[in-house]
Amino acid sequence: MSNVNTYKIPDEFFFRLHHVRPRFKNDVEEVLLYVATSISELPISYKTDFNRELNRILFGFKKNASSTQKTIDNWRTEISALFGFIQESRSDASLSPSVTAKRLSNNQYLDEFFNYFLYAFQYPGGHIKSQNVIKQIEAGVKFKPCQFILNLLIEGEKRTGEPFYITAEELTQCAYFDLRVTRDHIPVNVVVNTILQNRINHVEYEHQYKQLWNEKHSHILPKEMCTGMQEIC
Repeated sequence: MSNVNTYKIPDEFFFRLHHVRPRFKNDVEEVLLYVATSISELPISYKTDFNRELNRILFGFKKNASSTQKTIDNWRTEISALFGFIQESRSDASLSPSVTAKRLSNNQYLDEFFNYFLYAFQYPGGHIKSQNVIKQIEAGVKFKPCQFILNLLIEGEKRTGEPFYITAEELTQCAYFDLRVTRDHIPVNVVVNTILQNRINHVEYEHQYKQLWNEKHSHILPKEMCTGMQEIC
């Protein structure tokens, strides 16, 4: 029986990035237009009043009338943290519609919105829980994944002479969880070379990282997050 080559990130470079997955991902375009338009019409007000009115708006979207308060609160938090539709004043803690919300409300131009969003999206960022932001800052993470993926695809196409693709497993193991990429910013051609060599040599990826074990339930990262077969192209 032949030995199987396994790719494993060295422990000193392993650092998991928590990637947010919005609860409204199936209706993201319609939700964004609805919420941006609604928020842009809200007056500046204190946090409690602003959130109460925004909750009322979210309950009015499609089938949300039967949703629980917790679900609506989660929607509101994700919309604020991930898409930056709400601006908080440092002086009096009041909330108001952000420039981003007003721009999308006025032009209804989702392509432009996503271009800005993808260009600015980064780690650390306000889209994740504060305790994880602190860990990322302490680890020295400074990573813009969307820009990285675009550069990776461009470099891969140069190397192979054809449209390049990357699987979720490759992106996770060769970039997202590796501080050599997210902190040290090794050249993208090095990452492409690693991916191509792993494909040629039929290398399998290690999934049993001790850092992924949940302290309470001894549960590792869901298999679909590590071994996803979807291709990003």
